[in-house]
Order: sequence, then structure tokens, then C-alpha cells
Amino acid sequence: MSGLIGGTFLDGEPVEQLQSSGVIASGVAAVTLAAATTVPGPPGAPQFNGVAHVQGTFVVGEVIVGQRSGAQCLVTNLQGGLSNANRFRVLFSYLRMRAFFYVGVPPMGLGEFGFAFDNHPYGAFDAAPYNDFFDGFPYQNAQLYRQAYNAVDAVRAAGVGFEVYLEPGPCP
Repeated sequence: MSGLIGGTFLDGEPVEQLQSSGVIASGVAAVTLAAATTVPGPPGAPQFNGVAHVQGTFVVGEVIVGQRSGAQCLVTNLQGGLSNANRFRVLFSYLRMRAFFYVGVPPMGLGEFGFAFDNHPYGAFDAAPYNDFFDGFPYQNAQLYRQAYNAVDAVRAAGVGFEVYLEPGPCP
């Protein structure tokens, strides 16, 4: 991954890309330090190499933001990536290592992606029967995804972890 970088990413810091569609891709920054120019001496400048431990799909033309440093990278090029066979490999904690599964849900275009525009003191536009405000949040999508999560959570065995993710294509 490469692009226009503003600021300095920290190695291993969480990064997120909030896409205009409302989808969030996340991971951790992979940063290396250039070799020292003198020995002994301080290491060289940090170099942002991309993102590891990826969850979601990063896209070109959107900004990646470091959650601790505040550094930003406007992605202009994506290379490499996981093969389809390896996209569900996960590092587990002791809490979730005994049993785990994914639930894929399709991306939907429900809700709105606008902004607050009326003269109400809170800047919200009523969209009955939903609490769906023109603030750029796909509220109806979130409602359906929450229902799917709660339905699975109610029937899963105790101690079994799971994660709901957006599945853009057919299930493997």
C-alpha cells in the first residue's frame, strides 16, 4: 500500500479506513526504520510499509488514519494482499481460541449517507418511522446487522467467539 502520507505512523498502531460507503477497514501499521546514517547513531526515518492484520477491504482513494498518532495516508496504490484461501486466517486470544466462526452478511445500501441540514437545534431531520438522521450514518444497515449479530449471539454455545463481517461476493 502506498499513497500521500501526512504525519508519522507508529509501528503496530491500529489504523482505520472509514470509507464513503460507511464500511470500516482496519488493521495495524507496518512501519520500519531506515538504517542509521552513522554508527553509533540514531536510526533513520520511519517508513510506512502498509497494513498488517487486515480486517475488511481497503480501497484506493480513501484515507487511512492512525488511531494513536493521527497520521494519515491517502491510498493511491494497493498491491499484494491475501489469497482467497487465506482471507479467514485469524490470530486468536486465549479467550476465543477454542471455538470461533464468522458470519458473512452482504453489504447493503439501506439508510442514508447525507448530512444534517435543517434548522433544528440539534441539526437533525426527522425520518419516521426510523431514528434515521441525515448525518452520514447508514442506520438501517446497522439495524439489520445488529439483528443478525443478536440472533447468532442468542444461539451460540458459551465461550464460542464469532465475528460478523461484510461479504462483498459469494461465500467461499
